[in-house]
Amino acid sequence: YREYGFYRNDLLSVSCEGVLGMEQLADTISRLRKNPPRTIAGLEVVQVIDYATGIDMPVFNGSGDELQKLEPSNVLEFRLEGDNRVIIRPSGTEPKAKAYLFAKADTAVEADMLLVDLRNVARELLV
Repeated sequence: YREYGFYRNDLLSVSCEGVLGMEQLADTISRLRKNPPRTIAGLEVVQVIDYATGIDMPVFNGSGDELQKLEPSNVLEFRLEGDNRVIIRPSGTEPKAKAYLFAKADTAVEADMLLVDLRNVARELLV
């Protein structure tokens, strides 16, 4: 842990009620795509990756020089300072939004507290 830090992750699901809820979710994702936050939980957003455009990913069992193209999908990844991340997407099977939260800190307590902060901000972003 001294070398790599403490990692925590969580999944947040926010339900949408009916057709109106799904429309609001689509609007929320569109808004985040057009105007991404500059900070999340007090951490600077250092990169936004929009999976809707399709992205290149390395092939891990190959020579290391190969790339594969992921199919476009309605997913936004916010890479935050300190190797933290928030990934947001609508569910493909249910009327809800999902946020995948990844926190890293020097101590277990700090990682736990950061995960709570990321969860609270993600909920605000999705409502």
